[in-house]
Amino acid sequence: MQVPLVTVIIPTFNRRQWISICLDSVKSQTFPNVETLVIDDGSTDGTVEWLKSQPEYSFARVHEQPKNGGASVARNDGIRLAQGELIVFIDSDDALLPNHIETAVNIFREYPNTGLFCCDSTIIDAAGTVLFGGRTWHQIQSEQRNHLVQTGFRSLANIFEFSHIFPGFTLPKAVFEKVGYFEQSIFPITVGIWHLAATALSACDVASSNSILWP
Repeated sequence: MQVPLVTVIIPTFNRRQWISICLDSVKSQTFPNVETLVIDDGSTDGTVEWLKSQPEYSFARVHEQPKNGGASVARNDGIRLAQGELIVFIDSDDALLPNHIETAVNIFREYPNTGLFCCDSTIIDAAGTVLFGGRTWHQIQSEQRNHLVQTGFRSLANIFEFSHIFPGFTLPKAVFEKVGYFEQSIFPITVGIWHLAATALSACDVASSNSILWP
């Protein structure tokens, strides 16, 4: 892998209030080769119009869904539109720390059989206030379940039991081209992700970092 193009897919629905924070975090990435796709799932709060009126977010390509179809449909359309070799998922009310993509790319370079990369995070409220005294998601899970979540390669079951589902999840686009896309009809969405991941990643390694790459 040389210097891959990485596509960040941001599904959104009526999150005009927070999407600027998300996009600012993508714009601040240390990795230089990033394509940004905002998939608007029928917002009625003026998200699309506002984004198109803001020159500082012209780097993001906005795709408007013909109707509200749900997060999995929006992500699937984003995958189809993506030009990148790697796909990063981030919701429009979340944010990535500046070294997130660079860290993920380095993992895929060093370990080419990696099929999924995920990370730790801190948790913030709607006003951006850090919650739980700054303890990370993995720290909280470790304390509550008496299980130390470690950096490195982990089982898929361990990833889905102790880690976040979407913030910062990074996968090769080839995974989706090989096995298909997210299934919107499977609810809750975590079950649909389990279904895809179990199929797609059965022959791949799953890497996890306890570095806080998502605030």
